[in-house]
Amino acid sequence: MIAGGRVDRTGNEFDTNYLDNLWPDLTVDAELPLTDRLHNRIY
Repeated sequence: MIAGGRVDRTGNEFDTNYLDNLWPDLTVDAELPLTDRLHNRIY
């Protein structure tokens, strides 16, 4: 069950719950210079 953007694993009807961690792709950071844009706006 997903409630409010979070997975609610307590009290569900399933015997087994599977979880995955999704790590961001580092190439996206290289293609989107968001840190540089933020730094330029601040200073």
